Amino acid sequence: NAELQVFERLLAELAAGFIGLAAEHIDAAIEDALRRIVLALDIDRCSLVSVAAVTGRIETAHSWALDGIDRTPPTDIVQCNPWGLSRARAGHPVVFARLDELPVEAAVDKATFARLGLKSHVGMPMWAGTRLCGSLTFGSLRRERAWPAELLGRMRLLADVFASVLARQHAEQQRERMLDFERLASRTLSALLIAQPQDEARIIEAGLHDIARFLGADRATLWEMGDDQ
Repeated sequence: NAELQVFERLLAELAAGFIGLAAEHIDAAIEDALRRIVLALDIDRCSLVSVAAVTGRIETAHSWALDGIDRTPPTDIVQCNPWGLSRARAGHPVVFARLDELPVEAAVDKATFARLGLKSHVGMPMWAGTRLCGSLTFGSLRRERAWPAELLGRMRLLADVFASVLARQHAEQQRERMLDFERLASRTLSALLIAQPQDEARIIEAGLHDIARFLGADRATLWEMGDDQ
């Protein structure tokens, strides 16, 4: 099968290309990978849906589509694709060559897919260890098409590649965020060590303001216990 051979070569190239890639270059590399997937499979759109590790928020992180076709729009996955989400959480892909193949319990999802113009679709869940971190989706809007079992197997491997890349990117971003927080705390501490007593309250107030802004909080408060507590 020529299509399978082309996709296998692409899978190997993408997996090799992500090795050692710096975190700041990963987003651009993912966008280019989605483009190459669309062209290799002669489909119309490929998207990467992410699940935030801390908040659980689900959103389309990356999407690439042919000219004249919209990228995947922001969609409330929980409300619009409840059946597909339950499939992903159970480790199963969503696959249909025709919309009518979807079961009765996928009625809400079917309406969403129809609204998005999808004729054929694959949604391959991505896992980082035991955590669902997203889904890699393949969409055909111009025509219906089949998804051979061998191709689906390679798609699952590709989803694993993307899951690994996202997990590494998240770890590097978290590590950099921790370093940024340590630098922020160190600046405040250094200022306090050399401050005059009359300046301490102002420096603490400024430090709390910076910490709250860094954490995205409305305020940060410092409690002081009295000697009799």
